[in-house]
Amino acid sequence: MFGGTAGTAYDQCYHQACDNLANNNDRALDELSDAAAHAVLHFATTPPRAVVAALAAGVELAAAGVPLETLPFRGEAQLQK
Repeated sequence: MFGGTAGTAYDQCYHQACDNLANNNDRALDELSDAAAHAVLHFATTPPRAVVAALAAGVELAAAGVPLETLPFRGEAQLQK
């Protein structure tokens, strides 16, 4: 899925002296920082009651034995487009 070779570090500079800002993946940094900003904005503007209700529903489903991987999540509709 991500490439690379088994037993070999994907990034040869990981935690080495050459691991510095010069070898950043700027596209990944841009996309992941956008995702982090979206998550912060979402949770900062979501009414707490909605979060509590969603958590309670998830706990009830888990207690009923529903496998968590079968539960839909909010972004699923966007992934199916």
